[in-house]
Amino acid sequence: MSPFAQQLVVYAAIAVATGWLLRRWLGNKRSASASASACERCGSKATRRTPTRAVRPASLRVLP
Repeated sequence: MSPFAQQLVVYAAIAVATGWLLRRWLGNKRSASASASACERCGSKATRRTPTRAVRPASLRVLP
């Protein structure tokens, strides 16, 4: 394979990886902002994340 063809393959791989990362990053930003604004608008508690209590291991329990 000629050096020019190798350069084209490398640039194409970088372009594909950059496009995939940007699409993934922008998709996460859009979905996070859309769900937050929808929750604020409608005030629905079903879409909000409720705080959960973790189970404390026996080794960390407070003695009576």
